[in-house]
Amino acid sequence: MPSIEAWLTGPGGGAAISTNRRTISSLESRVRKFILDHNLAHAPHPLVIGVSGGPDSLSLLYALHRLSPKLGLLLHVAHFNHALRGPASDSDADFVKAQSESLGLPFSTAKEYVKSLPAGHSQSLEEKAREARYNFLAQVAAEQDALGIAVAHTADDQAETVLLHLIRGTGLRGLVGMKPVSEAASVSGHPFTLFRPLLDITRAQTEAYCQALDLEPRLDHTNLLPDTLRNRVRLELLPQLRQYNPRISDSFIRLAESASLDLSFIQSQVDEISANLLERGESGLCISRRKLSEIHLALRRRVLSKALESMSGSPIDIEAVHVEAIDSLLTADTGAKLDLPKGILATLDYNALILTSLRAIHPHPPLPEVGHPIKVPGRTLLPGWKITAVVEDSPSTVPDPDPYSALFDMDRLPGPLIIRRRQPGDRFTPLGMSGSKKLQDFLTDTKVPRHLRDSIPIVLSGDQIIWVVGHRPSDHTKLNPTTQRTLRLTFERSNPKASET
Repeated sequence: MPSIEAWLTGPGGGAAISTNRRTISSLESRVRKFILDHNLAHAPHPLVIGVSGGPDSLSLLYALHRLSPKLGLLLHVAHFNHALRGPASDSDADFVKAQSESLGLPFSTAKEYVKSLPAGHSQSLEEKAREARYNFLAQVAAEQDALGIAVAHTADDQAETVLLHLIRGTGLRGLVGMKPVSEAASVSGHPFTLFRPLLDITRAQTEAYCQALDLEPRLDHTNLLPDTLRNRVRLELLPQLRQYNPRISDSFIRLAESASLDLSFIQSQVDEISANLLERGESGLCISRRKLSEIHLALRRRVLSKALESMSGSPIDIEAVHVEAIDSLLTADTGAKLDLPKGILATLDYNALILTSLRAIHPHPPLPEVGHPIKVPGRTLLPGWKITAVVEDSPSTVPDPDPYSALFDMDRLPGPLIIRRRQPGDRFTPLGMSGSKKLQDFLTDTKVPRHLRDSIPIVLSGDQIIWVVGHRPSDHTKLNPTTQRTLRLTFERSNPKASET
């Protein structure tokens, strides 16, 4: 760490000393305010700092370290080597390690050849690098039981982000840009909190801070190449816009702050509506078409956006155009479908809009059209299913919460058990009802997508349906005070190639 003399004395004499002091004090006072505002001072857990070696992250590292004695911060430095620039990438890693050692801070690093990583749908190299970086940072945070991860996004990054969202097409959320604090989860599933202490500080101020402390940050020359959209915005578009408004970056930042305030209120309304509107079923989310049509268009689209986020686990890749496409789907014919990012399928099914994650669907071989016998007691294997039947002479009266396990009064079963797929004209009496109901109507009411209905096992005793597996048993064979013997049926998913033994 540079000595006090090194950064107070130097070319320029007293004027330079005064300027350096103001520069250092200005940035550190704002970082200190961020730490206090977000209750990070004197916490018992460390804060992971993502450091690339550039002026922004180096400023964040030194500001936090210099503030740590009085604020009681525990710091852990993390650097991810994307291996995108050959020897220069390795030199960056060595530089950050040396800085950490000079400050006496623990250091974690990882190297991954991002270019060789498999890409998701329409995923750019920049997006792959970001995903790999946050996956690493989240892993370090989990290993260290950290408060979260501090990253060095600046006001300039915020302006670029808002402008990028405008270019790609966005709603109010895109105008918010990055938040000072946000919750996320890595691809590997590690949740983490992201802190951005420099979000109201410009890139010029971080460069001045480094100069005032006599630091020599690493420079990534790929940031000067117009080979990505963000670089072109930074190097070409923003300089042109400054010809019309020299403070255009400030305008984008004020826009983000205003949008954030408005969105906070709107989101509170959306959360309240969504709690009463979104129903999660086995296959995904079900949303009433009628109820959706009764709310204002602005709120309706936000409810749909929230539903998409709930299905995908992240707002990344969910854009306004996707939400508008689902909204338009609501007026289409029943059965209409729409493929969406993150493997989500939107299906219009009678009175409901159904969002299904294709990644979560595990198709099974077709169930038999004619009845296949179930061993009672015993085990029956079918392609995709293992069925266990247990007869209990001392019956349990406590139902199993697992929808793939059910209890029946053994002595009220009208005949041998068989399993098959649904057939036209099927009827049964769902548990809790007194009259029979068409199976088709039952599946519609329970919002089971049509493309999944033939894969639902139907259990019959004789010619009477006693269980729609995973959904509801029959009322006719339920347990009652006179029950002497209980049959417990349990269905488990198995290797589709399994056969009865």
